[in-house]
Amino acid sequence: MMKTSLNNKVFIAGIILLVASIIIHYASLYIFNFIDHPYTLKAMRNTGSVQEYCRTIDISGACMGYYIYLWLFSNIPVQLSPILQVLVVILVYLTVYKLTRNHIVSGILALIYSLTPGVILAYSLDQTGLVYTASLVAITLLLLIRGFTGEQLFMVLGVLLYILLLLHPLTPVVLIATSITYLVVGETSKLRKTPLLLLIAMSTATLIAMIVNSVSYYGLYGVVGVVIGLISSLILLVDKGEIKPGYRVLISLSVIVIGVLMGLITSRLYEIEFTVLVENKSLVVLYGIASILSIPSVILVYAGKSSINIKHILVPAVVTLIISMFDQAVYVVALPVLVVLNSVFILTLVSQLQLAFQQYRKTPISILGVFILVLLVLTPGLIYAIPVSNTKTSIDRELQVLIVDKGFAVENYDEKTVLNEIASRIANYSQSNRVLIVAHWDYTYSLLSMLSSRGVDTQFITHTHGDHSSRKLLSTIMTSHWNTSLKIMREIANQTNTRDVYILVSFAYSKRGNDSFIGVAGTLNLPGYQYPQEAYYAYGDTYRILEYLHYANKTLSNYVYNVGLDDRLTALLWTSSGEELLLNQLVVKALIDTGYSRVYNRLININPLNPSIENVELIYYYDVKTGSIRTIYGEYEIHYMVAVFKLVA
Repeated sequence: MMKTSLNNKVFIAGIILLVASIIIHYASLYIFNFIDHPYTLKAMRNTGSVQEYCRTIDISGACMGYYIYLWLFSNIPVQLSPILQVLVVILVYLTVYKLTRNHIVSGILALIYSLTPGVILAYSLDQTGLVYTASLVAITLLLLIRGFTGEQLFMVLGVLLYILLLLHPLTPVVLIATSITYLVVGETSKLRKTPLLLLIAMSTATLIAMIVNSVSYYGLYGVVGVVIGLISSLILLVDKGEIKPGYRVLISLSVIVIGVLMGLITSRLYEIEFTVLVENKSLVVLYGIASILSIPSVILVYAGKSSINIKHILVPAVVTLIISMFDQAVYVVALPVLVVLNSVFILTLVSQLQLAFQQYRKTPISILGVFILVLLVLTPGLIYAIPVSNTKTSIDRELQVLIVDKGFAVENYDEKTVLNEIASRIANYSQSNRVLIVAHWDYTYSLLSMLSSRGVDTQFITHTHGDHSSRKLLSTIMTSHWNTSLKIMREIANQTNTRDVYILVSFAYSKRGNDSFIGVAGTLNLPGYQYPQEAYYAYGDTYRILEYLHYANKTLSNYVYNVGLDDRLTALLWTSSGEELLLNQLVVKALIDTGYSRVYNRLININPLNPSIENVELIYYYDVKTGSIRTIYGEYEIHYMVAVFKLVA
C-alpha cells in the first residue's frame, strides 16, 4: 500500500512539473512580448489565402512550401499559437518516461526544455516562420525516436507526419538522422523489418517531393536525405546481423561522407545559403542548460554507467546538433532530442539523491522537492540573460552584425516603435490604400503585418529566400542608374495598379562634427605604406550592394574597384557608374536631407558628394547612434540610419 501511495505521489509530482513547464512557457512569451510572433504568422491573419499572402510578399507570386503550415496556424487564436512548442514539451515528457519509467525525471526535463532560451526565441529569431514551423519537424523526430523503442504505432505516426511535412525544407533532416541511426545502432528484435520498410517509404517520398518542388533550399537536405536513406536501406536489406560493430561504424561514416559531398555539390550548384540566426558563440545560449547536461550524459553512456539504452537517442542528437552548427534553423529540431539525451544524467542524479537521503530516513519526495526548487531558482536565469546576450537580435541583420563586430551597446532603440512609425508614415503619405514597397526582406514581414493592421494593401519587391526572379528584380532596381530604376518601379506600379511607391534603405555611417562619412571609420594596413591608411567599412544596404550586383548579373568591376580588399571595403569603392546607382544615390540624399553639411565617401574622393537623383522624397528616417570609434584620423560617432523614400512626380 505504501509503495502504491508513493508511486501516486511521484506521478502527481511529475504531472505538476509538466503543467508548470507549459505555464512557464506561456508566461515567458508574455514577459518578452513574443506571443504575437513571428511576424509572418501575424501578417497571414490579415490575408484571405496562402496565394494572396504569397503575391503580397513576393511580386512573382512564388510560395515557400512551408507557408501552408503557417497558414493553418494563422487561423487559430493568437493565444494558441504556442501549441507547437507545448506539444514538444509533452512529447519530451512522454519520451523520457518511456526511457526511464520515472515521472520525476520526465517532469524535470520537460521543465528544462521549456526554460531553455532557444525555445522562447524560436518565436522571434526568424520572421519568415521557418523556425516556428520547425517544431513540427521536431515532433516528427520525437515520434520516430519513440518508435525506436519498439512502439511501432509511434513509428507509423512519425512517418505519416513526415510525409505530410514534406513541403517544409527542414523535414529531410529527420530522414538523415533516422537513416544514420539505423546504420549505427542496427535493427533490434523489437524493430524487426517494419522500420526498414518505413525508411524506404520516407526516402522515396522525399525523392518525389524534391522532384516536384525543385531543389533550391529544400533540396540541400532532400538530396542528402535521399542518398543516405536509400543507401542505408540497401545496406540494411542485405544485412542479416552479420556486419560487425567496427565495420558498421566504418560503413556509416562512408555513407555520411557520400551524403555530405552530394549536399556540398547541391549547395554550390544552386547557391543555397544556410540560415544564420545568431552569432556562433550565442548558439550555446540557445541550447542553454541542455548543452551543459549533455556532456555528463554522454560520459555516463560511454563509461557504461547508464541504466538505460540511449544509443538511439545519442545518434540523432549528435547528427542534428552538428547540422545546426551550419544551419541554425535546425537547432529547433536538435534541442528536444538533446534534452531527452539529458535523461541519462538526470536519472543518475535523482537515483543517487534518493539513495543518499534514504540513509537518513528522509522521504525521496521531500528531498526531490528541494532539488526541483533549486532547479526552478537557477534555470530561469538562463532566460533572463537573453536580453543582455547577443542572442536577441535586430530584424536588420546588418545592424546586429555591426553591433557585434564593434562591441557596441545600443541604447534607446525600440525597433518595434520605429517599424510602427514607418508603417504610419507610409499609410499617411499614400493617396490610396494600395502601396508598392521596395526593400530588403529583413523589414518585409514586420511591415506587412503593421500595414495590414492599418488597412493598407501592400505589395513588396523584396529579397526572398526562395525565388530567384524576385532577387533579380530587387537587385536590378537597387543596382541600376537611378533614372532607369525609377522607370522600372513606375512600370511595375502601373502593372499592379498602384499609385504610391516607396523605397527603404538602411546603412551605417560615421559622423564628425556636422560632416558624415559613408561607412564605419577604421584603418587599413597596406603593403608599402609606413602608417595605417584611412578606411571605411560598409554595413547595411551599402554592403549588400555586392550581393545585389551578383543577382542582377552585373559585372562587379563596372561599379566598384575590386582590388582584393575586404568585401566591406570593396562595397564602398564606387566607380563613377557606381556613384549613380539608385542605392548609393539614396544613401547620399538621405544624409544631405537630414541636415549634414557635407557627405563623403573617402575611399573614392576627398571631395564631398552631391546626389543627382530626382523625383524622390525622404518621408521618414530613424537615426541611432551605435557607438564611437577613435582612429589616428580622429574620433567618430558611428550611426545606423533607416530611411524611407517616396517616388514623386
